[in-house]
Amino acid sequence: MQIRFVPREEIDKVKWNSCVHYALNGNIFGYMWYLDAMARQWDALVEGDYESVMPLTWQNHWWHGKSLQQAQLIRQTDIYSIHVLSSSRVEAFWQALVQRFSHIRLQTDHASAPPAGLAKRAPAERNFQLALFEPYELLAEKFSPALVERLARAEKMNLVPNNNLKPERVAALYQQQDGRSIAARERFHGLQRVMYQALHRGWGFPAGIQNEAGELLAADFFGISHEQLVSLAPACDARKPGAAEAQAYLYYYLLRQHAGRPFVLDFNVRTEADATRARDFGASTIADMLYIS
Repeated sequence: MQIRFVPREEIDKVKWNSCVHYALNGNIFGYMWYLDAMARQWDALVEGDYESVMPLTWQNHWWHGKSLQQAQLIRQTDIYSIHVLSSSRVEAFWQALVQRFSHIRLQTDHASAPPAGLAKRAPAERNFQLALFEPYELLAEKFSPALVERLARAEKMNLVPNNNLKPERVAALYQQQDGRSIAARERFHGLQRVMYQALHRGWGFPAGIQNEAGELLAADFFGISHEQLVSLAPACDARKPGAAEAQAYLYYYLLRQHAGRPFVLDFNVRTEADATRARDFGASTIADMLYIS
């Protein structure tokens, strides 16, 4: 099994994206356009003629040197393959990885986890997903009592959906709650690039909820990939009355639109508030894994 290191500038874009697209564990985070938007520096490990690929997002750390790290708004770094991710294939990738990087901190899916001894497992952030295959009536049975009350209040507020938001407006609301640190500014600019790239390809859409005065109370941008709707920019204007109800109504409205369709809503959880919202809608925990070396 030939695993080779390929610098970013030498990657065959068509073959890379084709591998991610047809991979059994493919997701939106693996495409080159997403990686280019969010990662300052990244290279790759490639098997054969792009049969399997793994992005390597790295930083120059003052103490560790070249350090392999998760990039902003890229939840997981996986080995994408058109083949089954056998234990020998995964081990070959991780052997190549640890030979090149002495400091590693990566979150992966279960299939891409390293064999024992190459990296140690650490507590990972939880993620939640909700299958939308069932009719709305069955999905609604999973709503928490708190969510039902919040939606009842939202109904009385005459909230208005807005699906014609520009990426700048979604990103601005996201940044408003994200802060103005250097990392937050990087997320703000990267998020805009991701949203425009997704819109250009027809792989995503914005969603927002306004009050009667036309003020934007809540918004998100959903990436579409591998039969998943991935929440990329959950945000609400906590300064305005009804923001919490508007945010609940946003996902309720999305669920009503897509119930009974072959999609999974990926809440792409970053905060405890995201996790609480996902649980309120009846989403299930997905076990991502964090590995350090």
